[in-house]
Amino acid sequence: ESNPAIMLRFGGAIRPSIVLSGEVTGWSKNNSDGSTDQFSFVSFVTQWYPQPTNGFYVKGGIGGAALKSVGTDPTLGSVELSTTNLGLQGGVGYDLHLSSGFALTPYADFLYAVGADAKLNGSSTGVNVGANMLHVGLAASWGH
Repeated sequence: ESNPAIMLRFGGAIRPSIVLSGEVTGWSKNNSDGSTDQFSFVSFVTQWYPQPTNGFYVKGGIGGAALKSVGTDPTLGSVELSTTNLGLQGGVGYDLHLSSGFALTPYADFLYAVGADAKLNGSSTGVNVGANMLHVGLAASWGH
């Protein structure tokens, strides 16, 4: 499945080569059958710049992921399948510094929601459900 996603990150450098931040990523898709799929991810992220004067970084993070699918079943009526999972992520990016304190950053992140018990309309299904997402984008950042 593909659809636009959004990512917000807030943090700061603790050393020239290390940035610590909190990150929120969200994705949603309205399907042709009237159902909606959603993926949300909140995590603590560390970015490492192997050469601080170069804009290239590698990042890793851990946090929580929430998956939800809402639709209609002919037998059950309105249904919601949801789960809350451990979330892991890794990624790479390159900060293109355009002026003092402003950069554009092309990036690619892989987000993984570890399988956890799915709930159907709030009741346990006994089935582990997980998901993953490849998020490629262009970010704008500013700061000191």
